[in-house]
Amino acid sequence: MARRDANIQNDRQGVYLSFELTEDHSDALDSLTSTRRQAELAVLRQEGNVTLATFYVPQEHLAGYQEDLLGKVARYSASDGQRHRPLVTRLNDAHANTLRAVFSDDPALFPEPGVPIWWEVWTSRDGASALTSVVRQMELPVGEEHLTFPDREVFIVQATSERMDQLYVNSSAIEELRLALDSPEPFIDMPRSEQQEWTDELLERVSYEATDPEVAILLLDGGTTQAHPLLAPLLHVNDWQAYDPTWSPGEDSRFHGILGHGTKMAGLALYGDLRDAFLATQPILMKHRLEAMKVLPPTGQHRPHLFGFVTQQAVEGMEVTNPFRKRVIGMALTTRHGTRSGRPSSWSAALDQLAFGNDDEDYRRLLVVAAGNIRDPIDPTLYRDYTDLNREVTSEVESPGQAWNSLTVGAYTEKCNVPPQLHGYRAYGTAGDLSPTSRTSYAWDSQWPMKPDVVFEGGNLLTDNVITDPHPAVALLTTHHEPARTHLTDMGDTSAATALASRMAAQLYAEHPVRWPETIRGLTVHSARWTPAMQARLGRTKRDLVDAMRHYGYGVPDLQRATFSAENDVTLIAEERLQPFRLEGGEMRFNEMHFHPLPWPNIGLENLENTMLELRVTLSYYIEPNPSERGRNIRYRYASHGLRFDLRGRTEDERTFRQRMNALARQEGGYSSGTFRPPPWAIGTQTRQMAGSIFSDWWSGPAVELAACDSIAVYPTGGWWKAKARLPYSERQARYSLIVTVRTLDPTATIDIYTPIATLLEVENIVET
Repeated sequence: MARRDANIQNDRQGVYLSFELTEDHSDALDSLTSTRRQAELAVLRQEGNVTLATFYVPQEHLAGYQEDLLGKVARYSASDGQRHRPLVTRLNDAHANTLRAVFSDDPALFPEPGVPIWWEVWTSRDGASALTSVVRQMELPVGEEHLTFPDREVFIVQATSERMDQLYVNSSAIEELRLALDSPEPFIDMPRSEQQEWTDELLERVSYEATDPEVAILLLDGGTTQAHPLLAPLLHVNDWQAYDPTWSPGEDSRFHGILGHGTKMAGLALYGDLRDAFLATQPILMKHRLEAMKVLPPTGQHRPHLFGFVTQQAVEGMEVTNPFRKRVIGMALTTRHGTRSGRPSSWSAALDQLAFGNDDEDYRRLLVVAAGNIRDPIDPTLYRDYTDLNREVTSEVESPGQAWNSLTVGAYTEKCNVPPQLHGYRAYGTAGDLSPTSRTSYAWDSQWPMKPDVVFEGGNLLTDNVITDPHPAVALLTTHHEPARTHLTDMGDTSAATALASRMAAQLYAEHPVRWPETIRGLTVHSARWTPAMQARLGRTKRDLVDAMRHYGYGVPDLQRATFSAENDVTLIAEERLQPFRLEGGEMRFNEMHFHPLPWPNIGLENLENTMLELRVTLSYYIEPNPSERGRNIRYRYASHGLRFDLRGRTEDERTFRQRMNALARQEGGYSSGTFRPPPWAIGTQTRQMAGSIFSDWWSGPAVELAACDSIAVYPTGGWWKAKARLPYSERQARYSLIVTVRTLDPTATIDIYTPIATLLEVENIVET
């Protein structure tokens, strides 16, 4: 059992005592309970012929409680305490508690050492704040689910049994532990009539911000079952279309041999994991709706060179129907054809062109696409570390996931708890790590973007160490394409992750309807963080960092962070345009850069001295693609232009900073020679150059050091616009979104850095380079 850590502060101290009881134990429990000593029953569990009763006793009452028990035994021995007979005669043993004693599930299911799983942690209403304080100090992942009952609160916490033991010892607030089984199987196995009851109850809790929400997710897939009761209210028949008018927009196309893919995507895009939606009790305000465009033929398939054309025509067709909606375009259709070490394909270039909008800013688009799945059977005996498979050349991100302007989505998993009936199986993927079938850009050439950009939940696989297969127990719950037969089914992989990413982007659009698509993409990446399991794989070299980004992108996004809900941080956004190049003497030259002053004086950062802060910066913009053969081989021939950011160093004056930025632009983003030491960014300036058209990085340190870094520059680098020394390329403007967050790293800090700051970064000036 772990020892109490003196560095973990907790105002709730106490112990758990376990009592082994025999026969009828109800009277004995009454004698063990003490209102005066605040001794409460935490767990009651039957083990064979013995009942194990675990009581929590506050530290300040422990000595008194023990005296009371000894007194009861003494009085019974003296034959004048017959009312204590049930306690004394039925008490086999009493001992200080261990973690297993508060584990109320089948003892055989107690997890093996070293395996991180999700636990249901039950505590009293009074102990909830103490428990969450220790969880934060230990930096344990906490699930979004949080249940409140009259005398109990339930949190979902991820930890190994060893870490949970440490939490148990240091919090004294855990009154019961259970496995957090999040399997959708019970819902899938229900009779349709019972599924209908859950569906009806969910729909009663759903309300709509308007009869026709202004934000929609356009799903490009193989058809959708519009009549499903969970989809029909938010998928109008006018928004249910097919690329070819002779096709039915319903489900009759098979994607990689699977029927029903589009309807599964639709359920997740609207509700997220339906298991969570069903088990929630609060009302749901739906601020986005669905559009469904069938792009796969009922039989056969499109020729590969037509994929891009079909995608463009499908999107433009829906825009004609609903021209004024804010729209997230979600697509989880991918192909191995045209994927070569990250080089653009005709399909990915078509997506880049769709996002860029032919230089018409009114038609900039937000595209969310899947990284693709490893579809070949996985032999667990070949991979000691299962992520070795995800690093192979044959596991590279599929087309069109290499598109620069898209938000490319990979899959990770937290679904690692195996139901008791699947004894002999274990989760193949590690909790918080890459989903086993998610593809990566590990094997790509360094000049091409690092993909995926982010990862969302994509489920897991189960293995008995001989075979490895998908299973509903470690998947997500969603809508079935044949609701007359059954309402519910399961889904996983990067398709499920892409649906969830599209949903988050739509929710962000609903919160920020005037923001650009570049900003919504930027906010999603800006809110992403690596899980502890991902961070555990990070080595100390820059190569290790690049490997992590080519596996996980920037990590797992969080809607609350993206909507600026935290009290101890502030996010600032600039949406601006600059003209990267100008024509001078028949040659194209760099033209201008922007300097954004940071409002640190307004919040008195210099007065916070050694308070630890984190600064996070994200730059998101779209490039115009050049899909010629020459452009597909050289980064600076494919992208129209590049933009970069940098922070003023604490030892630099304004003049030196601007001189350095001019030098950076001339060197295409590489650091100039000299004595300047770059700020200690987590990713680093050189590594950021490989990230495509979205860059995010963060710096942490004392507030006094950050206070001196009071300006951010956005400057241009080369591209094919610069190579064309003629109009109109010399006069084209580049649009970008710059997102900056500063937050306190001390969870106990009470610093208000939000109130004094405006939420918009102004451009101080424009400087010729």
